[in-house]
Amino acid sequence: MPHQQGGAYPVPFAPTDFRFAHQVFATGGLQVGLGERTTFNAAVVIPIAGPRGFNIGATFGLNYFY
Repeated sequence: MPHQQGGAYPVPFAPTDFRFAHQVFATGGLQVGLGERTTFNAAVVIPIAGPRGFNIGATFGLNYFY
């Protein structure tokens, strides 16, 4: 059973409606070379606009080039 808002059911979207939440993030980070074939990167992510599922986030990556 769908969730009621204010005692009434929400109006469903038409099949032709294309909707999504706009989100904007600010990301800053750095990338460090580890030898000739490997890099490590890390970044901090902060949501600026739109629905915010978190206050601050982080990403990490390790790349190996073969």
